[in-house]
Amino acid sequence: FTSDLIPSIKEDHLIEPWLNKEQEFSLLYQSNPSDQGGLRFLGICHQEVSHTGKWISSTSVPKPANGLPTEYSRLVANEVLPAAKKEVKNALSKLLESHNYHGPVCIDSFLHRTSEGLEWHQVSEVNARWSMGRLAHNLRLKLCPNRSLTLTTIPKDVPLNKNTILLGDPTTAHTRIPVAIIQNS
Repeated sequence: FTSDLIPSIKEDHLIEPWLNKEQEFSLLYQSNPSDQGGLRFLGICHQEVSHTGKWISSTSVPKPANGLPTEYSRLVANEVLPAAKKEVKNALSKLLESHNYHGPVCIDSFLHRTSEGLEWHQVSEVNARWSMGRLAHNLRLKLCPNRSLTLTTIPKDVPLNKNTILLGDPTTAHTRIPVAIIQNS
């Protein structure tokens, strides 16, 4: 709705229905000028978010449909990935070109349950910036391209296991420090 409907509201707003999210993820892209390859789809990063919407972790995986429950995996492999590489990519490319934007982009997306079953909500928001998912993706490519990597935070005084890499200084952290956790498989 627009701000002219309610004078105390200074900007336009969008009200969306509550959806029963079951799996959140980001579709990751890199927008370059057309002579440098244009828009490229990079992959999918799984997101863990609290019930209040607070980010918990981002997990980058080499094969996005692997390791998910069968119903999720089927939907990601048969619907999400093909659309992310074609229809969603084409629409996003037009949007970004209209704003002459070049750089990292992620589309927050999710699977949710309806009376008809599991469905894909293609776009909850578009982030034209570095995102936690994109950071996890790039860290995975550099550190462990054939394994999964989770980007998260842990309390600064928790002992680290051998698969955890500190991304911050515990001596300067107030309560939590960022870490990358490399999965065994």
